[in-house]
Amino acid sequence: MTAAKPIEIGFISAEAFATRVVPDPATGCHNWRGKTRHDGYGVVVRNRSSRQAHRVALILAGIDLPVDAVVDHLCRNRRCVNPAHLDVTTSRTNTERGISPIGAYLRAHASGRCINGHDLAIVGFHRAGRTKTCAQCGRDRVAAYKARRAS
Repeated sequence: MTAAKPIEIGFISAEAFATRVVPDPATGCHNWRGKTRHDGYGVVVRNRSSRQAHRVALILAGIDLPVDAVVDHLCRNRRCVNPAHLDVTTSRTNTERGISPIGAYLRAHASGRCINGHDLAIVGFHRAGRTKTCAQCGRDRVAAYKARRAS
């Protein structure tokens, strides 16, 4: 993962930034209406240079933003630039909070259960190389495979 480009003071004025923001009263999000990347995140472009809109919003709000930090959209809206909806965090924390399968896996294991709800303290783990999986899920997969083969 590459670090984000630093945002210089004066990259864009707060007034110019605000002209591209539309508040949504229903959600509280401040939606970016300027350019966006292919993945939906807003982009501020100035003098042949671009920065992520949500990171610029935090800088304009006076929030310290280390170059190696990750910004988590707590509202899960990629166009949102509302500083109240953004949290400066680590990549791992951002992944754990996310809606991806990896995030679900990390949250489940932190709770002591697998993604299918088995209590890992009771059923244990199965090791395959460097990975650990739920032993009961493995038994269930083998049983399903045998049932398919038998029919």
